[in-house]
Amino acid sequence: MLTIKIASDEEIKGYRETWNNLVKSMEYPSIFLTWEWITTWLDHFGKNYKSIILFISDENDIVAIVPL
Repeated sequence: MLTIKIASDEEIKGYRETWNNLVKSMEYPSIFLTWEWITTWLDHFGKNYKSIILFISDENDIVAIVPL
């Protein structure tokens, strides 16, 4: 069963490898979806916006990360 939750700042920082592995597994990976790009953007502009990062899990494995 899939579960969806809003990731905390600590969780976002701790899932760099998982995040980038998901990007690499995409048919058309984009640098703009990497952990480095998103966290850098959040560090510089995140205070001006209400950003939400969703972690979608199947059992204990994260199968998708959705930055909004």
